[in-house]
Amino acid sequence: MRRPLAILAVLLVAGCGGSGRMSRKDFEQHLKRDAVLASRAAANAATAAGNSMQVYARRVARAQEEMHQAAEDLDSLQPPKDAAADVDRIVVGLRFLDKELGKLHHAAATSNEAEAKAVSAAVDASPELRAVNGAIKDLQRKGYDVGVFGS
Repeated sequence: MRRPLAILAVLLVAGCGGSGRMSRKDFEQHLKRDAVLASRAAANAATAAGNSMQVYARRVARAQEEMHQAAEDLDSLQPPKDAAADVDRIVVGLRFLDKELGKLHHAAATSNEAEAKAVSAAVDASPELRAVNGAIKDLQRKGYDVGVFGS
């Protein structure tokens, strides 16, 4: 008779945490790590001065990998409920930047400066990037440590 009660107790305890949401601390650790990846990617893609186009193309390819990794990690999370919408907006923005970095890589690999400038202008004017900034500010208002996203 004790065994079924023990099994029921285990099932009830497991069910109590059934939302699958991660703790604030765990979420902030992921967010900060992904912020470093995205920030480093953006910095690498933004600095072409003094590099040959082939070197720059390799830097942009690496930047795209890091941006993709940051987007994938954030998208895989079950953040606290009050952060979920903000994370969704950040993921959309990072995926947009990942796609644009692919275009920038093509421009660098083909030495097409006009295409590179067009990509840069598209990123600067993008609503996705504005949405990321708004989501980060919202997370900060809620008391989240957003790491270098807040810089």
